[in-house]
Amino acid sequence: MWIQHVFIELGLVHNALTELRCDNHNAIQLAYNLVYHFKTKHIDLDTHYIQDLVVNGVICLEYCPTEQQVVDIFTKSITKANFLHLRNFLGMREVVIKGEC
Repeated sequence: MWIQHVFIELGLVHNALTELRCDNHNAIQLAYNLVYHFKTKHIDLDTHYIQDLVVNGVICLEYCPTEQQVVDIFTKSITKANFLHLRNFLGMREVVIKGEC
């Protein structure tokens, strides 16, 4: 939402829905249909905020498997194989400079 406001201030209006990718099916279902029951009794304010954005057509939630969560490369400790896999999603390549180890 913050970056959308920056774009608006710069005069770059983006009318398409912002896609938010999540690896939790239950969280997505809850955002689209917040039904009160015992398990949802103590839901945080941020969940209600996300649901309001979904209902108002500002964002849409899409499922993304954990293995494809590109942001993990920046936020988690991951194996080298997983790093290389996620690096490819970013379109980055290894650069080797001659004369360096």
